Amino acid sequence: MIDKIKNIYNHLVNNKKSLFWAIFLCAFAVRFIYILTLEDKWYFYDTVHYDKAANSIVAGEGFGTGYHFSSIEEFSGAYSLPPVYPIFLAGIYAVAGQNFYAVRIVQAILGALLCLVIYLISTKVFNKTVGLLAAAASIFYPLLIFTSGLLYSTIIFALFIALFVWFMLLSLEKDNAIWPILAGVSLGTATLAGPILFALYPMTALWILIAVQKSFLNKIRLGTLVFVAAILTLVPWGIRNYQIFGKITPVSASADWFLSEAQSRVQNNVKVKMSTDETGNQFHVFVSDEFDGTLTDTSHFQTNGKTLYSGLELQGGLSKYIEKFEIGSSSGEKIIEEFDQGELSNQWLADSAFGIVEGQLAVFSPDISKAHWAFYKSGFNPKEVAFEWGKDTEAAGVSQTALALMFDAPSGGNGYLVKRLPHGLLELWKVENGEPIEIIDEKMGEKSIGIGDGSQKKVTGGIFGKILYILTDNPIGFIEHYTHEFIHFWQLFPDRVMSQNQFTNWKTTAISLFTFGPILVFFVVGIFFSVKDWRNAALLVITVMSFALGYSFFQTRIRYRIPIEPFMIILASYGFYSLLIKLNIIKIESES
Repeated sequence: MIDKIKNIYNHLVNNKKSLFWAIFLCAFAVRFIYILTLEDKWYFYDTVHYDKAANSIVAGEGFGTGYHFSSIEEFSGAYSLPPVYPIFLAGIYAVAGQNFYAVRIVQAILGALLCLVIYLISTKVFNKTVGLLAAAASIFYPLLIFTSGLLYSTIIFALFIALFVWFMLLSLEKDNAIWPILAGVSLGTATLAGPILFALYPMTALWILIAVQKSFLNKIRLGTLVFVAAILTLVPWGIRNYQIFGKITPVSASADWFLSEAQSRVQNNVKVKMSTDETGNQFHVFVSDEFDGTLTDTSHFQTNGKTLYSGLELQGGLSKYIEKFEIGSSSGEKIIEEFDQGELSNQWLADSAFGIVEGQLAVFSPDISKAHWAFYKSGFNPKEVAFEWGKDTEAAGVSQTALALMFDAPSGGNGYLVKRLPHGLLELWKVENGEPIEIIDEKMGEKSIGIGDGSQKKVTGGIFGKILYILTDNPIGFIEHYTHEFIHFWQLFPDRVMSQNQFTNWKTTAISLFTFGPILVFFVVGIFFSVKDWRNAALLVITVMSFALGYSFFQTRIRYRIPIEPFMIILASYGFYSLLIKLNIIKIESES
């Protein structure tokens, strides 16, 4: 029996065609078995946007109307997200109808192809043994299996990035224009699935100049073919976005929104100073201690002689954390609550949904339609109230949080809510009997880069000007944010998941710890051992780092890391292989 297994193994290793089929079929079988355990439905909400766009394409109506940014006027009229996944879904819907099982079967095929490309890259950069290790790891790696059932663009994104790397490696060996052109088309297509890949463009250009062993003119030729092909792949969608939105946005027309989200994570401290004069009650909003705007209620809500309460209003659901709450009197007295006691103190009047997690105030209710209130018994009428977001707060959490100010009672009372939305819009709500009834004042904050042409903040230079503004407006805050997110990119287990389902449990956490944990360790080992022959391995490293560096500007999640984990698996396989060599457990492989 053992001899038969050895014979089969030797046949596969020595027969390229048989080996390719073995990798593909084994990977597909594992993924097919997994998708049979899933229901014919979506599990994570973002699928809704792609699904609606795909149905619109099949109906001959283009990509349809806006979904994700319907609260922002500029994005309420047309689809503004990347186009690749809706087109992919529409192709399947046109043949099989709106059938998520059919989508997942096709994605299982793509996942199997990805495992094959991983083998090819590993063999090309290192050797056949590393290729077999990487292929085996990718076949059974849980997150890559998971992507077959995930109704997101993740598997397409990962496959085209891998194809880009493979074609780039072929471009180094073969003096044929087809390979760099295919690399560029793959890069452009991958970018149309995930615009974060733009971070790889300058890094690839540097890699060509520094690492590629060709004459300078041939390096220029290689880079030109790759990037012209990539840009031409992006042009049709860029023209479509310009015609609809009136601005140059190569992939995602909602880039302004994501930049505003990034800025809101840097500007994580919101303070409101209250005053009353003949015009009414005024609320002066400050962001990171800089003036952002004044909201006014001219109805002359009476405050004299009343004990007024201030606090927080948080909607249910995940992704919102309050790290610090501060109130101050007109005489300069201040109270600071940093939630470091494990539970709310008796100074708080809060409903049971509130709790403390890792030194942050949070809501443990999944119902996003329900508001939860927490008021602080200060002993004086506050004249200024401030709070600071926790590091793991999502943009959705920012939208679902407000300061409760000047309330005449902590339960069912009358008062105000002040909100600062992720894109910088300031809102003043009137509350009666514990229910927000209307917005009585709103304006775009002066510290926001805003959305499109509606912003009061005039930042020149388009997207690049806005990026520069975010970097320089609060550099210390940005460095703190960026460092935190860069470290979080390597998180060992899923967090920041807004949809609660069968995948958000302790089993998923345990599986991630025991699978990605070793990959991360051996990935570092693989980088160390690859230094002696760094040129091709550097392409894998910069691909990984482009995601880490790019997403850290915004926010990092494990889902965002999946498309580059194949390259981490390749380098981890080489690290494991090199360690076995170092320990004299196996001999150095002579063939490449």
